Amino acid sequence: MSGAGGARGTVAFIGLGHMGGPMVANLVEAGHRVRGHDLVPEALAAAARAGVEPAGSAAEAVADADTVITMLPAGRHVLDLYATLLPAARPGTLFVDCSTIDVADARTAHERAVAAGPRCRTGGEDLQQHDPRRLHDRRERGVRPRRATGTVPPGPVRRRVHGSGQCWALSVNCPVPGPVPTSPADRDYRPGFAAALMAKDLKLAADAVKAGGVHAELGLRAAELYAQYAERVGAAEDFSGIVRTIREQSGERA
Repeated sequence: MSGAGGARGTVAFIGLGHMGGPMVANLVEAGHRVRGHDLVPEALAAAARAGVEPAGSAAEAVADADTVITMLPAGRHVLDLYATLLPAARPGTLFVDCSTIDVADARTAHERAVAAGPRCRTGGEDLQQHDPRRLHDRRERGVRPRRATGTVPPGPVRRRVHGSGQCWALSVNCPVPGPVPTSPADRDYRPGFAAALMAKDLKLAADAVKAGGVHAELGLRAAELYAQYAERVGAAEDFSGIVRTIREQSGERA
């Protein structure tokens, strides 16, 4: 956080939907002054009820902020918004993007912030001068230092590898009704984690695989299947509902 010493400072938060909404509520609860903006009036109103100061535009939200946090649907939204936010920010503002976007877009956003000069700070290189842990302490329990922009720390990868052996897909999110009464399958596949979000995440992974020259045919095929599912019958379903499409294509009763 820029030049505020131990002060809480002002946080501008852009993107107050399903992910951003709970995050800003935690920041307000922790004592931060938060100014927020969202294009969806209902999301902005909900954030205001949680104690967020609503701003009429993204530029207005960041005008006096020490830290700017963005939580947006896709990389193009981040890059388009940065064109507005970077000139509007005051010198020394820390930018933190929490959106799920591909590595190339994350690097581009970082480069644009760096190109803005001393006005803006972003990425792992600035953590000595700006300590976002003061924000993260109330948003998540385990916070570890981040690496440079565009890199992936090995810890989360290892945890996912070890966790896959526990078979979360069966014990928590079982795709067929019955075995796990709390799973979306027992709610007629109402999300849950929407199929559209799974398709988006798989596309990001597929883009990274292709950019890295990795031969991963199974993963790329999964991305194709989820893209087709999300565009058709899965548009309003949990991602696990794809099992019904697979069954139907196999000639089985869904």
